[in-house]
Amino acid sequence: MQVTGHAATGAAGCAALGLIPGLITSNFVLAIIILGGAGMALLADIDHPKATVAQSFGWPTRTLAQLIETLTGWIYLATRTGRDQVRTGGHRTLTHTILFASNMFFLALWLGDNKLANLIILVLALYWGIRGFLPKTTKRLRKLLPKAIRWLLTSKEFVFALAAMIPLLMWVDRIPMLSSWSLALMVGWGTLIHSLGDCLTDSGAPLFFPLPIHGQVWYRIKAPVRFSTGSKHGELLERRIKLLCIFFITLTFFLRWFSK
Repeated sequence: MQVTGHAATGAAGCAALGLIPGLITSNFVLAIIILGGAGMALLADIDHPKATVAQSFGWPTRTLAQLIETLTGWIYLATRTGRDQVRTGGHRTLTHTILFASNMFFLALWLGDNKLANLIILVLALYWGIRGFLPKTTKRLRKLLPKAIRWLLTSKEFVFALAAMIPLLMWVDRIPMLSSWSLALMVGWGTLIHSLGDCLTDSGAPLFFPLPIHGQVWYRIKAPVRFSTGSKHGELLERRIKLLCIFFITLTFFLRWFSK
């Protein structure tokens, strides 16, 4: 699944949190969690140096991604059984599991009580969320937008400043911060949604590592109906998935408004 598809499904998945009674009381907070969830739905690809999240801060994040890919590759080789496929590199291995998403949830829950850590996590999530939606948007609007606006939308510095605005208002107590539970749910659920999205592709995802399935600890879960990322059929299906996500997010806010 491509970056905008992951961002859209992450946003829709976190929108579903707004339908749980009493969990998120403010539509404004829900909107923040939706955009942040779109960003966290890109985190699992931190094991690939060319991924959006790995390219987000230049060489430091690219280097981190390369280290993670190497480390997860070693873990794969050290734990694979005779029935697991032989592969090099660690992309779509450890970071694409329920185990990884759960660890991200508990890490965010632990850090969420610290104001600075809470806001740093939120800045990153919002930054990745905005970047996740921009590639297709700027491409389609290239002929309509003024050159200065196009430059701003492709500027990492501008996008980061845009993402930091809400956390900055939280820092000065102009708007309430996300609770540690809301932050953790956004992080953990958004991260897991990425892997669930990859289950719709031909590659699948080893969701249940290290539980053995058919003699494999890295058994790749694949949906009955799936597609190849980047193919014409895949792009068509992703476009439909994104439309469904937009519809679901809109429906969520409507149902919340109607239930009041």
